[in-house]
Amino acid sequence: MLFSYRCDGCSRHIRGVCALCKHEMLQQELPSVPGVIAAVSYDSTARQLVHGLKFHNHRGIAALFAEVMLERLPPILELPNVVTWAPTSKHRAHERGHDQAELIARAVSFRLGVPCRMLLRRTSSTSQTGQSRNARLIGPTFVARACNSVGRVLLIDDVVTTGSTLGHATTALREAGAIHVTCAAFAATPAPSERR
Repeated sequence: MLFSYRCDGCSRHIRGVCALCKHEMLQQELPSVPGVIAAVSYDSTARQLVHGLKFHNHRGIAALFAEVMLERLPPILELPNVVTWAPTSKHRAHERGHDQAELIARAVSFRLGVPCRMLLRRTSSTSQTGQSRNARLIGPTFVARACNSVGRVLLIDDVVTTGSTLGHATTALREAGAIHVTCAAFAATPAPSERR
């Protein structure tokens, strides 16, 4: 099994993108999140894969996420001028050795053939991980670089629960001059009423 690894989603030994997990996620119904286009529900497979990227440094999973997102999301009528991401806290990025949303954004931008740029800086240090739904509604705060020449922005995150993170990030981008911001996430946490 040279150059293979165990998939976080299905535990099979694979090389590259796991075709089984990709196929399973492509069969799901699209989740509904106001203001955000999400590719899959944050269920068992998606959750295990996100954990592999976040906590086990399995960076290759970002390529799988990008492929699933671009296959599942409705076609973007106009390509964005730039792809960016909602950055995690500095503490989390340092602890994990990467920012998972950045990895996904870079994989998406590569597949779209448009540049990926860091346009946002997180100004709050509170992590969303492990917070209650009500605490997440407050969300982190951001400051954006000048976006007057950017135009259309595709804003990426890994998992959306309430949409507050992407909402605050969108506000910062618009205040900095972005004309149009499309929010997309790999996975959406089901609302409490949708959970079984």
